[in-house]
Amino acid sequence: MKETKTPNNLIDVRSESLKSLQSSQLRAHGKLWGLDVFSWQNPTVELLASTIHSFPFHVNLIGNTSLLFELLTHDKTVSTNLNMLLCYQNEHKIAIESNTSHVSFFESNDVQELFKKVYEIRSTKAIVLFCSDGIDSEYLQNAFNNYLSIHQINAVK
Repeated sequence: MKETKTPNNLIDVRSESLKSLQSSQLRAHGKLWGLDVFSWQNPTVELLASTIHSFPFHVNLIGNTSLLFELLTHDKTVSTNLNMLLCYQNEHKIAIESNTSHVSFFESNDVQELFKKVYEIRSTKAIVLFCSDGIDSEYLQNAFNNYLSIHQINAVK
């Protein structure tokens, strides 16, 4: 039996579609300390891996350890395109460190601490990619956007 589409049903479908588009796109944020900065809320591991491979420079990847563990398990070669892994929520820390011995690894539960580390290596030609996923995704993305807006303004002055 064919489903009849009502105006409310169409609005719900459109709303869900817009929500998924908004949270699953790579977003460019311009430069910070001479580095190109991107963010991605709720990325799929497959797209994240292919995106990292397509960047022209090594990537300083900020994300929670479950996402990073899933990424490194999905594509073992992606670590060749990474400069540094900056992790929060460290449940898979040991597995990540053992799979990326040539990549600098830094972990903290404070996102601002992770950005201090990015600031320390800012002279390196690399890209910053901040990924957030899961329940705290929106909160972390907002914290990232706030941090970025404050420091981009200060970097210009």
